[in-house]
Amino acid sequence: MNRAAVLIPHFNNLAGLRASLASIDAEDPADIYVVDDGSPTPPTDDQVAAAVPGMRRVTVLALDNNVGIEGALNAGLDRIIADGYEYIARLDCGGLNLGRRVAAQIAYLDAHPQILLLGGAAQFVDPQGAPLFVRHMPTTHEQIVSFMRANSAFMHPAVMFRASAAARIGHYPTAFPAAEDYAYFWRFMDAGEVANLPQVLIEYEVDPGSISRSKRSRQLHSRLQIQRLHSDGSLQARMGMWRTRALLVVPVALIDALKARRYGQP
Repeated sequence: MNRAAVLIPHFNNLAGLRASLASIDAEDPADIYVVDDGSPTPPTDDQVAAAVPGMRRVTVLALDNNVGIEGALNAGLDRIIADGYEYIARLDCGGLNLGRRVAAQIAYLDAHPQILLLGGAAQFVDPQGAPLFVRHMPTTHEQIVSFMRANSAFMHPAVMFRASAAARIGHYPTAFPAAEDYAYFWRFMDAGEVANLPQVLIEYEVDPGSISRSKRSRQLHSRLQIQRLHSDGSLQARMGMWRTRALLVVPVALIDALKARRYGQP
């Protein structure tokens, strides 16, 4: 058994799952947990194992019904924690690891025992795989706390966190549809220190059907709820909430153009 487990939720996207699994470096020290969220034909252990480079434990948890990403992630957390892993890494179905991402995060967390949650940067690509831009996140705990007033300071598929911290913090919240990760990361910040690596850890496809697009309004309303919950009354907190309200009326195409201009072409 490896020290880390990669948690991948899946629903009816076997091609994307295979691509994600194939991106895990053969030397990266991680076992694989795929949680199938009630797909008509869930992937089998053999299908998953055949797509993963290297020798490692592979577990497929097939849920009887479609419970949504929060429920799928929480089922995976419970199983991974019960199985005794030290670290939990996230990866989205269709997202790609770059390099020895797991080993890099384990090395950092081993060297910084006060850090409970660790993320990194992401290369954004279009559906054809063409590079769009690289998004770097704030790296220190203080910078992250400031950034979180306006938006998530982590790329969810790039995070790794301590299983012991997850056991204390509990499940992904279910009260904030499409923003469960933002709410969950606040819980880690309330419990201890967090950080981001400066290097690019994942490739992330800008998918027109992703949650951030198909459920954009719901996600922004959930984000606003979370910001209100964690507001300290500061100008920064108020500006973060104002920004979220403004985004509710801004077309997503304009947001994409602004992101590409802000982060630059790779």
